[in-house]
Amino acid sequence: MVFSKTAKISAGFKMALGALAAGLVLRVIVMLFFYDYDTGFYTDGGLTAWLSLLLPGLAAGGAAWLFCRTGQSYGRYVRKKHGLPAILAFLSGFVLLQEAVRQAMDFQSFLKTGLSQYDAAMQPLIFWFFVAASLVFGLVQLVVGAALTTGRNPFRGAPLLYMAGVLWGISYLIVVYVFYAKSSCFVENFFSVVGAAALLVALLYACKLCSGVDDAGAAQRLFVAGGFLLAWEIPYLAANLLTRLLGKSYSGEQPAGYQLSALCAAAFLGVFLWTAYRDSREVWETEPPAEPEAQEPPADPEEA
Repeated sequence: MVFSKTAKISAGFKMALGALAAGLVLRVIVMLFFYDYDTGFYTDGGLTAWLSLLLPGLAAGGAAWLFCRTGQSYGRYVRKKHGLPAILAFLSGFVLLQEAVRQAMDFQSFLKTGLSQYDAAMQPLIFWFFVAASLVFGLVQLVVGAALTTGRNPFRGAPLLYMAGVLWGISYLIVVYVFYAKSSCFVENFFSVVGAAALLVALLYACKLCSGVDDAGAAQRLFVAGGFLLAWEIPYLAANLLTRLLGKSYSGEQPAGYQLSALCAAAFLGVFLWTAYRDSREVWETEPPAEPEAQEPPADPEEA
């Protein structure tokens, strides 16, 4: 039997989707049936919480192994126009902009009353870094959405345009680590911090892929980070937002606006990495992997 060059990548995506499905189901079960919102502890000793962490994590680890086992299968990134990624990019941009404006307005109220729904308001430097990053990244997401709709490449003239996403990822990770990783349960802190870190890494390699720098290496690392993004960050945020809709929230939980912004960005990245693979797969199947550039030998000092 002859396997295609990208067969292991396809298998990796299937494992990553399995991690997403398992993570969503288990996190919803934990937050609906085995979490005490008054005390912040698990009612079953943390068994289901650990399962919601380990099982999707193992699946994402398996996907990462498959992605890394196919280093010679990656090639140049082919850009095409798409509907769903464009919609998610627009949605992410609008949510980020709305949240940036909301935070700015809340800070004005905080200066007058001393009360704020955002813990980060107590640290203005961190707070305004996050607000500014949300504003800029929101605008960039709108540009990316328009580009995905028309099929144009906005990174041709501005290859580092998506660096705005990386800066937002850094600011979000700082806010989460400083203000919202204070749960008495290790699993909750792990989900919040490591999930935000996975989002940051995925944004970093999405930026590198879009800029055209080392397409093959950036795609491989984006897929690896994307697997853990699907396994941990998306289920964590989706379950929290679902329970909020049901009227349940816990002390120290991130504001809904933060979580919705991160969820929209993560969902966009999840769909983006799949469409990037689907669009580029034919090229990766037919084109040989790029050869590393040959380096000239150092000059002989005697000849000089």
